[in-house]
Amino acid sequence: MFGLPLSERTPNLEALRTARMPGAEKIIPRGRDADLQHHLGRLTREFAGDPQIDFYHATLNVLIRRNLEKPLAVQRFDELWREQAPHLLNSLSARWLISACDTIIDVSPDPAERAIACVGSTLMNTIKLYETERRGVGVVQKPLSAMTDPVPLFDGLTSFVVGGGDMIHNLWARTRAVCSRDTAASKIVLELLARAARADTIYSRLAALHEIEETRW
Repeated sequence: MFGLPLSERTPNLEALRTARMPGAEKIIPRGRDADLQHHLGRLTREFAGDPQIDFYHATLNVLIRRNLEKPLAVQRFDELWREQAPHLLNSLSARWLISACDTIIDVSPDPAERAIACVGSTLMNTIKLYETERRGVGVVQKPLSAMTDPVPLFDGLTSFVVGGGDMIHNLWARTRAVCSRDTAASKIVLELLARAARADTIYSRLAALHEIEETRW
């Protein structure tokens, strides 16, 4: 329902939203194929069974990254988020919401929008790094619940007070305040916050141990 090179005419987004990608088994590709068509062909497998509009969003991100048809791809990306934000926020994986943040950082002419998008990208990529190390090293023998007193970390920083610290509560509140604008970046960052709180991440594990109602997040 859309092709490359991109048409000057916006594709039928409603039709893309209702049509499904072929395939039954999702496979996330690894690495970057220098050939665009081969790369997008591999990428289709990640969206097997999903609405075609999700793959269209991924294609626009790829084109912008590779500086191919960039002005038109940026225009289509902006149109897509203006007209289909509720669907995209519900349907896209965190991987592609982060990619949308990165695209906004790269191309938005609005410094505030770029800054908000950077919050989402930084937050989720930091979680990714932390959870990667945790998977690799394993869970330490001392449980989180025992870490109720701060210990020195580096350069004046101390560890989070498990069960009672207010740092995450304040971080969440400030992030929500920054995301008060009715823009794509704000909507994406708020959705990523919600997902980080629901998934098995350091934020949800600490929330389960939190004992002070006033500083919950």
